[in-house]
Amino acid sequence: MSTEKATRSVSGDDESSPALMDKKRYHDLDALRGFAMLLGIVIHGLMSFMPIPLPVPQDINQSPEIYGYAFNIIHGFRMPLFFLISGFFTAMLWRNRGLRNLLKHRAKRILLPMVVAVPVLWFSVILLVFPVGKWKSESRKASAQDQEESIENTIWGAARRGDIEAIKKHLAEEGADVNATGGKSWQSTPLRAAAIYGHAKAVQLLVEEGADVNAKASPDRATALSTAVFFGHTETVKLLIEYGADLNTVDIWGLAPLDLAQATGTLSKLGFEAARLPYHSKREWEDVKEARLAIAKMLKKAGARSEGMTASGFLTLVMVLGIFVPVTAHLWFLNYLVWLVLGFALIIRISHRFKWKPCPSWMIRSPWLWLVPLTLLPQIFTGLGLLYMDLPIIGPDTFGGVVPWPPQLIYYGIFFSFGAICYGREEFDHAVGRHWPVYLVLAIPALLLSMHWVELRNVAIKTGLEANQSKIIWYHFLTSLCQLFFAWLMIFGFIGLFRRFFAVENKKVRYISDASYWIYLAHLPLIVILQFWVSDWPYPSFLKFLFVCGVTTGILLLIYEYAIRYTWVGTMLNGKRTREKAAS
Repeated sequence: MSTEKATRSVSGDDESSPALMDKKRYHDLDALRGFAMLLGIVIHGLMSFMPIPLPVPQDINQSPEIYGYAFNIIHGFRMPLFFLISGFFTAMLWRNRGLRNLLKHRAKRILLPMVVAVPVLWFSVILLVFPVGKWKSESRKASAQDQEESIENTIWGAARRGDIEAIKKHLAEEGADVNATGGKSWQSTPLRAAAIYGHAKAVQLLVEEGADVNAKASPDRATALSTAVFFGHTETVKLLIEYGADLNTVDIWGLAPLDLAQATGTLSKLGFEAARLPYHSKREWEDVKEARLAIAKMLKKAGARSEGMTASGFLTLVMVLGIFVPVTAHLWFLNYLVWLVLGFALIIRISHRFKWKPCPSWMIRSPWLWLVPLTLLPQIFTGLGLLYMDLPIIGPDTFGGVVPWPPQLIYYGIFFSFGAICYGREEFDHAVGRHWPVYLVLAIPALLLSMHWVELRNVAIKTGLEANQSKIIWYHFLTSLCQLFFAWLMIFGFIGLFRRFFAVENKKVRYISDASYWIYLAHLPLIVILQFWVSDWPYPSFLKFLFVCGVTTGILLLIYEYAIRYTWVGTMLNGKRTREKAAS
């Protein structure tokens, strides 16, 4: 994000252009923005050393306790800090150049890089990352199978395996609730867990033990019958029909079991391929397609109806595809930044029309009075996606879809807005971050408390979502509150820290700050390939982590110097740069 000085007056035809402010360059915030960018390389470098249920390389030497804390420290404040600084510089550009020129500038530096980088990113992933990952997975096939077989000792794990004796043991000896919701990844009943994998005998046992055949899972609201139809388990479907399962129940998309059985086209294939990943289903599409045709006949004979996708179901599908399909991958923040800049422009127009007064000084001098309550509700909603991950992760969710997730947009919009109202205010320079050592020290207990409540929340979820609903809500509220205090304490602490040590121009720091944008845009394919490469090395994980991050940064710095900085790509990212002539 460039903070170049304006070199001309704002054109008088822009009615929303205020008088030019001072043209001070904020070297400390520029360096802090680059620091936040480079932390992205660190956080992605950590992920292979943590058992995260995502398609990332898994190192043989994982230390989730150590790297989990490092991950949470960065993830808990990095992006809120980045959006706050972005709001500050957006307001600065508006003050110095006017609203029209601000939009042009942001289009060149944010929208255009995203449009160019996203196709290049996916092209490199398909050509480089996928082949390397496939080769590595084949070399570790045996160990992966061993890991998959060691499922946790719960009734959901037994149902997933179709282990009849283990299910009987959990029900008879341990008193497990046959209708409890829990397990890994998705909040399902044991019956649905068995239906996913087509374990007909396990399904029969669970129903005979009192399992509700029409219980709906969260969040897709699918029953065991709908799930069995989706994965093409003919015997399981036949058994559930005999036990009186509702033939016309609809899921979150408004689809009935017969609709799922008749879905055999290309889009259905893509949906099946995407859905089977979190379930580790080994079924092939051609087998599922053939089974669905037979199931459709069976359902029609039993009296099932085709409901068709309802209007609300279609809207939900469009929203989910737009929000959750990771089209923008790690560049999602550019998409959100574009939306926030557009929102900023709209608010400026409205404020000019109604002649709103500037925010009072107390809002900057005493931000704790209103920032924490204002961000609490969005924080609660942005963390809901992590409820389905069996990991003590703090910080907001990350969605890479084209359509922004509203709670997440509002959450980052608050940080962006606070940064915007701070520009040009003496209170920001003198009050915000003044007690930075105290803030950084207080952030430690805030982090520990937030992780403590996250772990208690996850334990309550695993032992039963419905049985522990009040506990889960209470734990989620407490961890959200602590996470907010941690984020704001770290943000104000680092603002003060960088103001103390980086307020004076430093060419090396400026260079790294400029390069950080390019490094973050291009780093993901390279860092994943390196993680796959070193994942089997019998060396300490910390050395491998340093190697991956160091090599990634070093290679991309060289590329930046000799192929990016003084080319049209560098101009697109940071503005025109001229190579300095060597002194005679």
